[in-house]
Amino acid sequence: MNQDRAVLEGMNLQKRFQTGGEVRAVLDGVSIRLATGEWLAVLGPSGVGKTTLLHILAGLLPPDAGQVLWDQTDLYAMDETARDHQRAAQAGLVFQFHHLLPDLTVEENVRLALQLARRNHRDTDARKSVTDLLDRLHLRNLAGARIDKLSGGERQRVAVARALVHHPRFIFADEPTGNLDESAAGAVLDLLDTARRTEGVAILLSTHNPAAAARADRRLTLHAGKIM
Repeated sequence: MNQDRAVLEGMNLQKRFQTGGEVRAVLDGVSIRLATGEWLAVLGPSGVGKTTLLHILAGLLPPDAGQVLWDQTDLYAMDETARDHQRAAQAGLVFQFHHLLPDLTVEENVRLALQLARRNHRDTDARKSVTDLLDRLHLRNLAGARIDKLSGGERQRVAVARALVHHPRFIFADEPTGNLDESAAGAVLDLLDTARRTEGVAILLSTHNPAAAARADRRLTLHAGKIM
């Protein structure tokens, strides 16, 4: 792991939300740095802003102030279309609520990430990548099943496969083991660990799971809008 070179930086990030007449500072000057092959866990109770932080760093939600740099490129200086293309090519996303396409099969949802990343999803290597991931996540027998027929834990594993299949530079994972039993959670964490060790993927993960947090190189706690 190259700790000297940051591939992802969030600098002095601020985000406020208004509910009724009250304005709440969810992020108040948060700075974060991630190196190639580094795994960083963000901890904190529900509602503290972990998801907001991940969405900002992933290019999904503009901050009110501050900068997000991917490889020294200012993500929010791009227009939205360019930012979407950059994210599709370089990032893998695992959301709490999956965001899979219910009318597509498991395999089709995973292949979709290759298409969005503008990779040839029909070539032999791509097919092997999909098959290998489904095998490792114990989903091979469900490859032809529609998403709306799966359990919550099965959908979560499909989301992890989709995030990894195009060999991204970054993984943003929001509670990726939240709906999984111990065995399935272990398989997911093993895959993430392999990706960062063998491919240098930088991982930013929010979690309440002590086993997931223990895998990280560093652990930060978000509290009252600040990193502790």
